[in-house]
Amino acid sequence: MLNFAPTEEQEEIRNLARSIAVEQLRPQGREAEQKGDISPELMQTLSQTGLTTPFPEEFGGSGAIEAMTYTLIAEELGFGDGALAMNIIGSLMGPLMYCWQEISPNSRSIYLHSVIHEACMSSEGAWLLPSAQVGTH
Repeated sequence: MLNFAPTEEQEEIRNLARSIAVEQLRPQGREAEQKGDISPELMQTLSQTGLTTPFPEEFGGSGAIEAMTYTLIAEELGFGDGALAMNIIGSLMGPLMYCWQEISPNSRSIYLHSVIHEACMSSEGAWLLPSAQVGTH
């Protein structure tokens, strides 16, 4: 029989995500909506905790995050502020996962570290994702 109950490690990650959601996302939600921007400090916190960097440590990430753990993180961030959570999950984790899957190993070492540790500190900008199969999109 399948058991979908969170493991002890997943519960710890969930608690960390919830504390960030309550202590940071919730208080910053209204201001972020009015400004149309996420504070660089919040993005830095999320990056430093490893909640939004599901890549091997050699590339500056926190290690792989299983789908169930990823879901728990998203759920808890949404508890803090749904709009900020969607922005974080959709604007940061989604494109980074795409980059991880689509770019060459050489490019990963060049781009992912700077994206995770530098670009994430600034919430302004756009993603341009080249792909050898279909061009730039």
